[in-house]
Amino acid sequence: MTTKTLLLIVLLAVPASAVAQASQPRPRPENRQALEAQIFNRFLDRVSNEMALDTQGRQRLRTHLQESGERRRGLAQRTVALRRELMQAIRNNTTSDEQYTRIVNDLSRLRREEQNQWDADHQALARTLTPRQQAIFILEWTRFQDRIREIASQRPGGPARR
Repeated sequence: MTTKTLLLIVLLAVPASAVAQASQPRPRPENRQALEAQIFNRFLDRVSNEMALDTQGRQRLRTHLQESGERRRGLAQRTVALRRELMQAIRNNTTSDEQYTRIVNDLSRLRREEQNQWDADHQALARTLTPRQQAIFILEWTRFQDRIREIASQRPGGPARR
């Protein structure tokens, strides 16, 4: 089999979109931050318009999302770390029952912290938004998060690791 034939087989076997994605480098950290800010601002513009927020309401929402985002990112990072630890424990045949118990208990505590963060977020939003605006926000935020996960899962190698 010639090199040209082998190359043709490989090109036909790999979808064009995968080749295109693989040839695109990941954004550098400074570009990534600018891209994240741009995506966040577009979301904030869209949801603010849909909820008919005035400038002050939009700014309060922005501030809340930025402050809450830091806490949520911390929780997400801890979740990733615990999931990795759990996967490693499962792969390791010598993991003790005590280690499994600790990891599962840590995951349970983390879920309670996430629920507490959810409750705190919605209490804060209730001080700023009407019930209708809260409902719109919840729906739009869920859609936004789902879309981010979908995009991240389609990238080569899955979601970016921080």
